[in-house]
Amino acid sequence: MDPARIGRRIKELRIARQMTQQDLAGDRITRSMLSQIENGLASPSLKTLESLSRALGISQAELLAGPEPDRGSDPVGEAVSPGRGRWEDPLGPSRSALRSGAFLEAIQGAEAVLADPEAGPAREEARILLAHACLGAAREAARTGDADAAVRLARRSILANQESLYANSALRSEAALYLDRDLWPAEP
Repeated sequence: MDPARIGRRIKELRIARQMTQQDLAGDRITRSMLSQIENGLASPSLKTLESLSRALGISQAELLAGPEPDRGSDPVGEAVSPGRGRWEDPLGPSRSALRSGAFLEAIQGAEAVLADPEAGPAREEARILLAHACLGAAREAARTGDADAAVRLARRSILANQESLYANSALRSEAALYLDRDLWPAEP
């Protein structure tokens, strides 16, 4: 099953139950991991799915086979919050851009959320999304031989990652490779 679809389903159910990420993560996984799962950046293990479905009060089968979330005409940018009407997800388009490899578009969207003082909690997620998008763009720049851009984007990735509550040591380590051209991963 598609990790992005599972993540959207988990997020929709969590929001419908008015749970925070910390409430749902409990002691089984970190809030950072849950955020990555909800954003389609990580695939949950079977044990994690079991834990999440139990915390959501549904079976694993219901979680995996449940209906695709009703998102109206915009399949990425909106979610439903019972009793509160629709709300717009400011990072939805940036997540989609990141998943499709449109790294510069993802960077622009994350930066827009970071610049918006009204963005609230979305700003924290925007930092880690920015870190992932900058790393992807650094990879592309290195692949095309643009060393200056690769180094600049890698530095930006490291900084965004470092500033995030969801800091990821593997992301930082990979980005650090692009700071020294002699350490760049070999072409496949």
